[in-house]
Amino acid sequence: MPPLIAERKSLPTKVVFFTVSFLLLLFIFVVVRINSAPDDFPIGERVVIEEGASLNDISHTLARKNIVRSAFLFRGIVIFYGKEESLRAGPHVFVEPLTAFGVARSFIQQSSLIAPARVTIPEGSRLSEFDALLHAAVPEIPEGALIEAVGGEEGVLFPDTYFIPETYIVLDVASLLTETFAEKLAPYRDAILASGFTEREVIILASILEKEGSDAESMRLISGILQKRLSIGMALQVDATFTYLLGKTSAELTLNDLEIDSPFNTYNNRGLPPSPIGSPGIKAIEAVLNPTESPYLYYLTDEDGVFYYAETFEEHKKNKERYLR
Repeated sequence: MPPLIAERKSLPTKVVFFTVSFLLLLFIFVVVRINSAPDDFPIGERVVIEEGASLNDISHTLARKNIVRSAFLFRGIVIFYGKEESLRAGPHVFVEPLTAFGVARSFIQQSSLIAPARVTIPEGSRLSEFDALLHAAVPEIPEGALIEAVGGEEGVLFPDTYFIPETYIVLDVASLLTETFAEKLAPYRDAILASGFTEREVIILASILEKEGSDAESMRLISGILQKRLSIGMALQVDATFTYLLGKTSAELTLNDLEIDSPFNTYNNRGLPPSPIGSPGIKAIEAVLNPTESPYLYYLTDEDGVFYYAETFEEHKKNKERYLR
């Protein structure tokens, strides 16, 4: 009898052992299963995480997009590592199927986050050049879209280096560029009011200086010359407006070109042209507001970009004969 009693006492221990083992194996199987990549993992597809999304929002978005099998597991992994602040809004893309741990690591390290497109717009660029550079950097924005978004108006976008988020549409880009222009111009509001020019006139003249000058010093000196011409009622006589109209360099211009019937013909018309011929940078704007006074009324540039100045037209003609052969 005693042995039988001993056997009966050991039976529950075996049952418990097998039950615990079974449950443990089941738990491991479930964890491995829900950690594995979904069968229809969206390789190469953009998944956009909205700005301000919580960890809970992100985990449910990933589960809904079949990037993770379990929102709970993804959330638990991130909380375990204490990296909730590392998750970033924006477009994410995965180039291969990942486990939930792999997806969490990608979000924490931000390796899945698509970097913004970098667009550098040089000073003096025309609206068409802004548009072309934007399209080259962000092909999803069609050619001509930026021109249409700003109504085809020159001189309202600021030349700078921009980082365009993947989620931006053309109206977002137009707002970014015009708002940047307003921000950059804000410190000069008082100086513009004191200059005797309107803000639009400052931009028009600055856009000319971008093409006529080569650096801050030459821009300020030419600014003084052109403002002197304006004050005495003399035509500006700048070639930059013809480059805008015809796409020709100064050396390519002909006498017939200088007779073209256009408000941008600064040989036949006095005063400023009706609009900017590009988007000026800060140096050109400062040159308008801080011109260098000089006795000169004429200037030219040789093939090497060297400037020559003259007080009289006779001196100017001699400079032409000497330096523009």
